[in-house]
Amino acid sequence: LGRDQHWQALYSNGSAVHFAAEKSCSCGAAPRRQRGACLAFRRPVESASVGVPSMSKRRFLALVPEDYSRKTLFWATLALLVNVAFAIFNAVLAVVNRSVWYAALAGYYTALILLRGGIVLAARRLNKRTHAASGRAEAEWKIYIASGAFLFAFELAMVIAVTEMVIGDRPVQGGEISAITTAAYTFYKAVMAIIHLVRAHRYGGPVAQALRAVNIADACISMVSLTVLLIATFGDGAGMIAMKASVGFGAVAVTAAMAAGILVSGIRSLRRVRAAESTAADGEAKEFR
Repeated sequence: LGRDQHWQALYSNGSAVHFAAEKSCSCGAAPRRQRGACLAFRRPVESASVGVPSMSKRRFLALVPEDYSRKTLFWATLALLVNVAFAIFNAVLAVVNRSVWYAALAGYYTALILLRGGIVLAARRLNKRTHAASGRAEAEWKIYIASGAFLFAFELAMVIAVTEMVIGDRPVQGGEISAITTAAYTFYKAVMAIIHLVRAHRYGGPVAQALRAVNIADACISMVSLTVLLIATFGDGAGMIAMKASVGFGAVAVTAAMAAGILVSGIRSLRRVRAAESTAADGEAKEFR
């Protein structure tokens, strides 16, 4: 195999080309000097495949859509499966330990499944239908408004879970390492939820914004659970009920304010879409006349 063919293989994309170039090389039966020269050119060919994702990783990335709204829907579906697992896990712990704490968390995750699952199901049904651009925009804003209304209903599950977290004691306490690890993950979860909510308002549609708002509500409950865990692990328990109550019902207030904002902005946007449709219809009628 000549030098030009080696460098052509070097700049080609994909490991299959590299393999074909090496396989077609006949330097195995060549003299030692020629074989050494060929190996010198083979090293950069092998290094060209460094950084190329593995086959399993490429297959997984191929499943993730490139459009931001569809990508958000994809990850929301995976998050829904995680919520189902957590709901079952806490329900089992509630039965085994006869704990109201875990029962409240199981009820919360069940409500979260209904909220997130309803948005995902409505969005997937919308994607299967064929709509005009204006009709699709109106349908998406209706899903957005409905998510705000259901988020208010979701407040009831949050209040029950927060109340149990404030007045009750966590049945199973972890160590300091477990508490620190949970704190790191919870803060990461909260920060990423905020970042993705901002991105959804910039790049995504109403459905993506609604799903990211649900992530904020989920992160709020995680912060409440983290507060209870840290107090139980590092605090002495004296005078901590007020702190737990302030964090817990502060999370409820944030979620309620977010739900109100969704309803207000959604109704305004839906009115603008309908007004634009009416104006466009009037313009078409005048042109037809």
